Amino acid sequence: MRFLLFICISIGFWTCEARKKNLNTKIEDTLSVSPELNSTSTADSAGYISEEQLRKFEIEDSIGFASLLPRIKEKVLKTASVRSIISEEDKNSYEYFFGFLFSDLKKHLVVTRVHHGVRFIDVFILNNQKLVSVFQKEMSDLDFFGTGFKDLNGDNNNDFYIYEYSSAGCCRRNAYYVYTFDNQTGIVEKEYFFLNPTFYPEKKLVYSLEYGHPGTIDIRKLKWEGKKIDTLEIFSPDSLQFKKTVFNGADKETITMDKVPTEYQNINDFDWFIDYLDDTK
Repeated sequence: MRFLLFICISIGFWTCEARKKNLNTKIEDTLSVSPELNSTSTADSAGYISEEQLRKFEIEDSIGFASLLPRIKEKVLKTASVRSIISEEDKNSYEYFFGFLFSDLKKHLVVTRVHHGVRFIDVFILNNQKLVSVFQKEMSDLDFFGTGFKDLNGDNNNDFYIYEYSSAGCCRRNAYYVYTFDNQTGIVEKEYFFLNPTFYPEKKLVYSLEYGHPGTIDIRKLKWEGKKIDTLEIFSPDSLQFKKTVFNGADKETITMDKVPTEYQNINDFDWFIDYLDDTK
């Protein structure tokens, strides 16, 4: 019995630590949460899909999407802009957005759909009445999911983001995949990953709470420098006090503090960060 208890505790600890290593670095509005699209999951009891199954689903989705895309194109070209449409054709459900989603210069089409527990996301640019693929991504449909369009880096152009909250894990895990677009070409430039973030695009700042248990995790203060993002500060718990490490180029300075500065208290998920103390400081 003791041996079984030890095994269970070990597995739980390994899961938490593994996610912490892989998810290390809330958008306040415009989040479009996709409904449960008509899908039948073929994942096993642990939520995993084999590589062989995934390849099979990719081929099946590719064949189905090849016939679906012209029908979507015919619909969207009849209107100036479509913010969100949920449709069903051939017993397959999909959601799409169309219009000047990322800038006033280029029109894009974003399509999400689910096939056997795999969620497929595609982004196209409209060039001379033709849809050209500029982005593709596959994700598990077992997790809570949403997409949205918002200026997150303060360059006055909308960015595309995918929100995911994993169905497995010990701790707070709001994951955001952020994609910036070139304003002139309409092409995806880069992917950024943030965990438990709070965005302040007007200040070009991001506060990111790392994955783990309260009392063991840091808050990172980040700043956009064009398409690059730099770490300005790391705020850490230190028993009943706190430490703030400030970075200035290659130099850094660590300051011990008795209270949490207001800017850190205002972030999303601060309640999780401070949960190890009876009273917030």
